[in-house]
Amino acid sequence: MVSHTKGCAGEESWELILNEHGDDREYYELFASLGCVTADNISGILQDIGEEFTEMKAFFIGYNEEKPGRGNFFDALEL
Repeated sequence: MVSHTKGCAGEESWELILNEHGDDREYYELFASLGCVTADNISGILQDIGEEFTEMKAFFIGYNEEKPGRGNFFDALEL
């Protein structure tokens, strides 16, 4: 799953979570707990979510905030 997350050559895991399970908190919690959300891909993840799945976006913003060394939400948006 980790080798197919956002930012990898194949983003199938991320695309499946976003497109098929965007409203299912259990899926994106598992996605994060498996290490599929990194400092390198959080910005892209948040951009992909857009305004479609607000609960998912809030979860990933909070997840990013509570991980040590991750910086804050606004740091993740810098390009």
